[in-house]
Amino acid sequence: MHETNKNYPATVDSEICISSLNGRTACSGSPLIVKNCTIGDILVGITSYVDIENVCKSDSNGPVVFMRVSYFMDWIEEKTGIKF
Repeated sequence: MHETNKNYPATVDSEICISSLNGRTACSGSPLIVKNCTIGDILVGITSYVDIENVCKSDSNGPVVFMRVSYFMDWIEEKTGIKF
């Protein structure tokens, strides 16, 4: 997967736009996880929307837009009472 924000400038700071390189896309609510050997997996995004013609298709290379979790950390901490 690679970041496509440069190709889709309509995305905003709270979004991460990803395009699949291997023909896999994401369904609504799917996680975007970065593997980290030192501290474990990191949730960096949650699927917000996809190209409507490519929703949940296994052969899609269309863009998928995730909400950037770090952008909402203050709100998450406020609502859950959990400090990260």
